[in-house]
Amino acid sequence: MAGALAMLKGEWRKCCDLILSLKVWNLMPNTEAVKATLQTSIQEESLRTYLFAYSGYYDSISLLTLR
Repeated sequence: MAGALAMLKGEWRKCCDLILSLKVWNLMPNTEAVKATLQTSIQEESLRTYLFAYSGYYDSISLLTLR
């Protein structure tokens, strides 16, 4: 739940730290690849969640601004 709240605030690094620190990831094969994929997904979804949550404050936003 704490990871979801961090994601809502746009704090993707905190969300990653919270989720990737769970011990369950060490039980999976190819742990580092799974964590890397999960981190990328968290970054993308955090941005999407942040933009939806604060869309009222933006008139427009370009892809160049996001990169």
